[in-house]
Amino acid sequence: AKTDADVAHAIAVREKVTGVVTDRLPARGRLNRALHALRATVAAAGDDPAPVLAGASRVREVAALPDSGAADPRVAALLAQVEAVARPDPGAADFARLGPMSDAARAAAGNRLQWSVRTDDPAVVAYRAQVNATEDVTLVFRRVVPEGASASTARASYVLTTEISTGVFDDLLTAAGRWADVRTKRMLPAYDPTRGDPRPGPRTWEWPRYGRAPGITRSLVWLSGDFVPPGLDHYPESIGSEFNRSVIRDAAGERSESLNPTRRQPMQYVTPAAAQLAAGVVGCRLPTPAEWAAALKAAEPQAGANLRDRTWRLELDHLAKPQFNGRARPDAGGFVPVGEKPSDAVWQTAAGAEYDDGVLWFRETPASAPQTFVDLTGNVGELVADDAAAGKVYVIGSSSMSPPTRPADKAFALSKEQTEGAWSDVGFRLAFTEPAPTLDKLREAVAGGWYATAK
Repeated sequence: AKTDADVAHAIAVREKVTGVVTDRLPARGRLNRALHALRATVAAAGDDPAPVLAGASRVREVAALPDSGAADPRVAALLAQVEAVARPDPGAADFARLGPMSDAARAAAGNRLQWSVRTDDPAVVAYRAQVNATEDVTLVFRRVVPEGASASTARASYVLTTEISTGVFDDLLTAAGRWADVRTKRMLPAYDPTRGDPRPGPRTWEWPRYGRAPGITRSLVWLSGDFVPPGLDHYPESIGSEFNRSVIRDAAGERSESLNPTRRQPMQYVTPAAAQLAAGVVGCRLPTPAEWAAALKAAEPQAGANLRDRTWRLELDHLAKPQFNGRARPDAGGFVPVGEKPSDAVWQTAAGAEYDDGVLWFRETPASAPQTFVDLTGNVGELVADDAAAGKVYVIGSSSMSPPTRPADKAFALSKEQTEGAWSDVGFRLAFTEPAPTLDKLREAVAGGWYATAK
């Protein structure tokens, strides 16, 4: 065939004839049949790239054959557009319309948060917003591509490099005016702060006693008076401050600023509903288990992960003393997967000694948001969720309180009852999806009814 009309006529005739073996046609004929099929697929695909990529694979396969006509510049242009759909350029995403700057974020925050965006590296994007007169929030996301995804779900995602801190959680919900929702729907553990705090184990936050703030405040001490009986030391001498055994000491024996609760400690005792509300305020969601695993794989090796260690064992020995009457443990309030057996084991070094990272409870999130992932292993476990309509929620990642026998990369599904719970060693981070590649330019490339002809 020497003209596009000749090819179109030949294809129309062959489609009425049964028994035609396409693979026995000359390479050019096979390419044109593949092109014809792709053109029909693109017309019917709508915005879904999956069937288009499936059809395009045949075009690429045949175009690689000798004498297929792939030298036609129109074929080359088409294959380039197919490649653009199959492997989107990270730098092509319009971050000013994604995540915290998306229409969904503006609606969820009532247009109260004004974000700016910076992308020095196409794989990393940083958003910044002023949340009050003296403070701003910076959220840094890194691009990951989940493994094992099908063509229709293989789009990249951007996952927050850090866990959400208590301060960021409070600042975002305060700036967005969403604390009434949290309190009314009891999205965080509810108690009367004037009568104590019944939550067992460590706490990074508490409800204000005098109602001067709409949200939460950082805890003054890790352990409440309801958890440790009055008059008893919270910690042994090797951990507690020389003058106040309800706080953790530094090397000089005085109160440590970073090892006691601060606004930079990870948010914990947070329900999935509260985590999802905070994520929605910035146009994000919880990561999927596959996205979290991709982030873990992409993470740079981190020395000194905050795991259950020697300090945890010393606290275990302290709380086992008779005066505590067996009512307190250093893993109290922590998440326990169904069927996991109790364990007092701590992590070991390669030499067989007790691991010691110097942190009993939780490490602060970095003061300057990093471009690489931190604390995916250890510190707090994290909530993740399927992005399907059914939306199953899981806990993944080991914590500073979990036993070394628990796999750090396994997602433990929550029961319906558990999805309303909160744990002392579980927090969360954020994610948003890279938009699907547009098919507009590919449609333009196949438009016009052209074929690879012999002319």
